[in-house]
Amino acid sequence: MDGGAGWKFGFHGSKVLVWTTYHVKDFLGQTVIAEGEWTHVAATWNGKEAIIYVNGEEDDAGPIAGGGVIDVSGEPSLDIGYRRTSGSSHFVGGMDELWISNEVKSQKEIQEFMDSGFNAILAVDPVDKLAVTWGKLKVN
Repeated sequence: MDGGAGWKFGFHGSKVLVWTTYHVKDFLGQTVIAEGEWTHVAATWNGKEAIIYVNGEEDDAGPIAGGGVIDVSGEPSLDIGYRRTSGSSHFVGGMDELWISNEVKSQKEIQEFMDSGFNAILAVDPVDKLAVTWGKLKVN
């Protein structure tokens, strides 16, 4: 590995979102993400164009190279919220839900997910199911 092969979705130093294909193309959003405030962030990439969404609304879109398949034959990485080549670039905060899909989602689908969480995509409602209840008991 060249120390930088892979993909990242996180923050740029100015607190705007960045989607990058390390050493190929950085794509920066336009909205500064406020600290201490819940914010829904999403990004899509179809192999040619990246779109960044903030709170269900398109923040910015543009071309980004890199191919449509994440090649895991070497040692590429998918970094979310930090940069592995920098010891001081770690995300400080919390994530409610993380969803990675092999299909490019529309703005409408992203808004539905933002409003409903995983219930929008799951075939079965997880509320009060044994596995969810057990997980809550273990956490508490």
